Amino acid sequence: CILPSTTASHIVKFYQVLTSTLLRRAVSSRIMSTEEEFDPFSLLGPPPIMSSENKVKVEEEERSLYFLLRFHKSNVENVQARIGKYPDEVKKKEGRYDSLPLHTALMYHATVEVVLLLINVYPEAARVDNALHLAIQWKRSKRDNLLSVVKALLDVYPEGVTERYDGRLPLASSLQMGGTDDEVLALLAAYPQAAEQVDSSDSDNDPDAESETLQEGDPLLSLLGNKPAKVAPPLPLHYAIMEMRSQKVLKALLDAYPDAAKKKNPQTRNLPLHDALEDALKRPEAEDVILLLLNAYPQAAKEKMKDGRLPIEVCAKNKASEGLML
Repeated sequence: CILPSTTASHIVKFYQVLTSTLLRRAVSSRIMSTEEEFDPFSLLGPPPIMSSENKVKVEEEERSLYFLLRFHKSNVENVQARIGKYPDEVKKKEGRYDSLPLHTALMYHATVEVVLLLINVYPEAARVDNALHLAIQWKRSKRDNLLSVVKALLDVYPEGVTERYDGRLPLASSLQMGGTDDEVLALLAAYPQAAEQVDSSDSDNDPDAESETLQEGDPLLSLLGNKPAKVAPPLPLHYAIMEMRSQKVLKALLDAYPDAAKKKNPQTRNLPLHDALEDALKRPEAEDVILLLLNAYPQAAKEKMKDGRLPIEVCAKNKASEGLML
């Protein structure tokens, strides 16, 4: 039975599977005779001869835009040639995830040049399933820095920077998923209000979503009748400190939302200054970062940290400079 959608390559693959199945059955049922050698392939008759027309169809399928992007056979030249011959393929969803070529290119780490070409040829793809989030989440290839891709997506679909994916804005995703400082700064410049927004609780409706809860014995539970409660998500400044971001990024986040310096991280229950002090020995530009946060909220120096210590005690233990101690 040949369906209308059956291609030449489907027929060949079916023949190969059928051949393998018959061979296994022949051996397992001991059909082979000791007197005369049995050839299981004889049951099938001669293999189908692929016409030149069908050969061309198979070759075309293997050179499809999806095939080139999915199996890492793409470069600017062959992608451009394919689009020139079949321009509608840039709008066609294919594959396991029913993805447009742009999304397939991002998922399977096509080169920056190929991704930029796809954005230029079909910019509307940036609006589908918010490609900006996909670029941020899937781009972590050691060989590529996709800052130019992020900027190109922001150019063709600026609203994408305000849209959430799994309750998270692009800025928060970039901070948590290893985006470069320049990428973070580009996202912040495109939507400064993101500095004062936390991840939404949309995942409450997802039964598979993992939620952070206060553990048994936590003193905060006594205030809640000893019932575990979800912890609010951190601000972007908190994420930046936990990920030990540069002073440049921290300053930009504070400029966008100065009150963040006064907000405790719900996960660590420390002020930003306190968390920075905890990691002071590991952090580059440690004293500059601490001074930045101290100037943003001087009162933090007088407040005790979660473990009961004052910031000056931590500075003394870590042998901070005299200028910082004063």
